[in-house]
Amino acid sequence: MAPERRRPDPRLERTRTAVTSAASDLLLAGGVRAVTIEAVVEASGVARSTIYRHWPTRSEVVAAAFARLLPPTTPPPAEGKLADRLRAVMTPRVPEMNGTRYVPLVSSLLGEAARDPELADLREQFVRTQQAPLLAVLGDAVDAGELPAGTDLDEATSTLLGPLLFERLILGREIDPGFADRTIDGFLAHARA
Repeated sequence: MAPERRRPDPRLERTRTAVTSAASDLLLAGGVRAVTIEAVVEASGVARSTIYRHWPTRSEVVAAAFARLLPPTTPPPAEGKLADRLRAVMTPRVPEMNGTRYVPLVSSLLGEAARDPELADLREQFVRTQQAPLLAVLGDAVDAGELPAGTDLDEATSTLLGPLLFERLILGREIDPGFADRTIDGFLAHARA
């Protein structure tokens, strides 16, 4: 006989929703700096002790708000040509990066993480999450001989994502839909030369 599954406590779900909703609203309105435990308590109506029971640090509350506001990265396809696999990972990022939330959220995180050591781990987590699908595709490509052995995978992800981030975060321009394709083509031409 299978063990009985416990239903999630609806009070817990309401609490989590209230806190992440309040933190998300604060993040959108004032950036990372606005997401303080005091502000979340006031906006959510959830007690400080309850918040700390579920999120032991402020950075975890900020991380929960980020997770609610920015969609997860696209998992890489398991098979296919390298160019197609790279496009499958990068193309869905263009509309996300062009969205109204991306620039203020990411800029706020990067700026505050440079000033607040508590947020440095959140920044690293964000970077790893952004890199992970590309690292998987590129690592498979090296293993399969599609890219040269010894390819620096971190440098390769920077080469692929860097132009998109520069265009959007630094220049403040929307990314042309073909920009990711051109970036991939340029990367592959250089990597295979």
